[in-house]
Formats: sequence, structure tokens, C-alpha cells
Amino acid sequence: MNKLVLGNKATDFIIRLYESKEDIFKMFYLSEEKRLSDTEKNLFWYKNKDIAVYLFIFSLAKFYFLSKSKREIEKLKLFIIHLQAYYLDFYKKEIVEEPLLNGREIMDTLELSSGKEIGYIKEKLLNEQLKGRIKNKEEALDFVKRFRGRDFNQI
Repeated sequence: MNKLVLGNKATDFIIRLYESKEDIFKMFYLSEEKRLSDTEKNLFWYKNKDIAVYLFIFSLAKFYFLSKSKREIEKLKLFIIHLQAYYLDFYKKEIVEEPLLNGREIMDTLELSSGKEIGYIKEKLLNEQLKGRIKNKEEALDFVKRFRGRDFNQI
């Protein structure tokens, strides 16, 4: 008898899908409590836009299995529609995902050599971009300059 073997790419996709489904449920319940922020939605889309359709299907299937309440299932469907509308109406238009500065530009601006500090600053810069606070290179440079003279031993 032949075994069914999934390749690494398929296995990685399934693992990522399974792990990320919790993001949908977490955001759904936060939304129900009126505590879901745009930043959380932005982070979801940044992390999952390439698998979002599969996540929505998987989450609905799991919710159908777990919940017998048609009302709750309908609320999840409406939430998924809301997430998609948010992506099209806000995220795609307002959020800059691509790094506005590379490591070399950060090093030159702060007169630092490469190291964990640069990675830390790049991560902080990306987070600010995903929050919608930084949208262009000038704003990115201003943000990075705030790190000048900072003690990075705490990282």
C-alpha cells in the first residue's frame, strides 16, 4: 500500500493555517466585546493576507462544528465580511508594508554598525508602519532618529 506524503510546502501551509485560525477567533471575540483595534486587524492582514481565504473557510468550518447556534455562525460570517471590507477599504490604501528604510540606511542615519540594534529598530519601524503612523521615508527617518544616543544594552 502506498502512503500519502505531503511535501514540505503543503505541510508548512497546513501548520500555518492551523496556528493562524486562532487569530480569527480572537479577533471575533474582541470585536464582540468592542475591543478590537485597527492595529490588530492590520497585523492580521500583514501576517495572513496570502492565506486569508483559507483561514476564513477553515474558521467557519471549525465554528460550524463547535457551535450549534445559527446566530453565532451568522455573526462570524458578518465579521469575516467586515475583515475583508476593512482590507479593501483601509489596509490596502493606508498601510505601507514594505520597509521604508533598509538596515544600511538606519546604520548611516544613526552612525551605528550592524547588530541586533538595527534589527530592533527595523522591527519597531515596521510596527509603526502597520499601525498606520508612518507612511513615507521622511516619517521613517524622523522615527529612526529618535533612537540616536539610546542605550541598547536592554534589548
